[in-house]
Amino acid sequence: ISPFLTGSRIVEPGVLEAAPYVLMGTQKHVVTGAGDSINARGEFDPKVPVYGLYRKGKVYTDDETDEVLGVEAMDIGSVRVTKTEGDIAEMNVLRSTKEVLAQDRLLPSEERRIDAIFYPSTPENDIEGSIIDVEGGVNQVGAMSVVLINRGKREGIEVGNVLAIFDKGERII
Repeated sequence: ISPFLTGSRIVEPGVLEAAPYVLMGTQKHVVTGAGDSINARGEFDPKVPVYGLYRKGKVYTDDETDEVLGVEAMDIGSVRVTKTEGDIAEMNVLRSTKEVLAQDRLLPSEERRIDAIFYPSTPENDIEGSIIDVEGGVNQVGAMSVVLINRGKREGIEVGNVLAIFDKGERII
């Protein structure tokens, strides 16, 4: 399942706006990425040595209820804190998937436990929902595509649950 996992996250509204942010690269390069140093501002937990770098992406809403389901935090890379002074931190960029920009946000790296073995199963209750996005910015879904749906834990979906996808066909007279 590793090829299907991405570093991007879905966060509650307001989380990215409240998170520490990148000020600029310390070497003033045109492009800042892996191997460079950056300065950032915000509240940094001394117990968190590594942060993920994120950029605000799409805001996901439920088409039926207009409820905001979450905000995409696009994975930009990861950084290690090397020095802090007040609310300013110097960090080394460990990994980057895109150019690091001023205002990119920093969230503590989350431990994502991946079960090596899981058993496909159906959810305990019937679940009806919609595909709201396709990973990778494409609009066509095929076998092995990663999709986001407007249902989750609160509706009873668990790791390993398998859902069928149906699309309305053409009307034939």
